[in-house]
Amino acid sequence: MSADMSEIEARVAATTACPKPNGGHQKTASSGNILDVPEIILSGNGQPRRRSIQDLIVTGTEPRQRKQELVAELDQDEKDQQNTSRLVQEHKKLLDENKSLSTYYQQCHKQREVIRSQRQKQQDTL
Repeated sequence: MSADMSEIEARVAATTACPKPNGGHQKTASSGNILDVPEIILSGNGQPRRRSIQDLIVTGTEPRQRKQELVAELDQDEKDQQNTSRLVQEHKKLLDENKSLSTYYQQCHKQREVIRSQRQKQQDTL
């Protein structure tokens, strides 16, 4: 009976163990995402194929061009961030100015009402 149990335990352990990845270049991260998958491109005859080192050597400018694009994107992002900061500062100034003008308007409105009431009293006394 003990030999039978050890045989069953060995089978259970073998089936629950993590399988080793098969040969090839696909590896999975702990979250199960596939890493290092080559890009599939269309060749001149319309047949899909994997991108190879020869493609990069032949073109040669793709990595440099991509780097230039990324640098340009970073520059644009920096400019956008500076513009956003400037606009936020302008907005704050305009809000302060609006508050100041609103306060001034209220003071003028009160003063006008006081002047009207004084004139009304003067006309009533005449």
